[in-house]
Amino acid sequence: MIRSRGRPAYSELAGCPSPQAVKAARVLANLSREEASALVSVSSRTWTRWENGEGKMHPDVWTAWLAALVDGPIAPPLPMASHIRELREAAGLTQEAAARMLGVSVASWYGWESGRSTMRPAQFKQWCNDLEAQLENRLKDVRALIATA
Repeated sequence: MIRSRGRPAYSELAGCPSPQAVKAARVLANLSREEASALVSVSSRTWTRWENGEGKMHPDVWTAWLAALVDGPIAPPLPMASHIRELREAAGLTQEAAARMLGVSVASWYGWESGRSTMRPAQFKQWCNDLEAQLENRLKDVRALIATA
């Protein structure tokens, strides 16, 4: 598979582990799928897909996971799907509004919340900053109402 810009898809890169290697490494480390997936901040569903051959683990994630077995999780951790969904719901946003706020497609946002793809730490930080600014503006409005009452 070749991407449109002539670069190979990452599943064709050297270093992508086979499904058997992913499962064998996890079993040898005596970890559950949940524990293994938490080391690289992906959902257990994503990890299961890698073990079943339904998806390919990126070589960088494989390297990070192996390093995390020795040294602990690598910083910064990637945001978990449940955290993204909880923050969005707490802010009272739909997936469409949250995607628009960050300038990404709704499909990308859905992928992050479902655990099928992972939001980059820089995107998560930007979104948190945007949420903070939005909440600060709401607080200013409330304070103004209180001041005029």
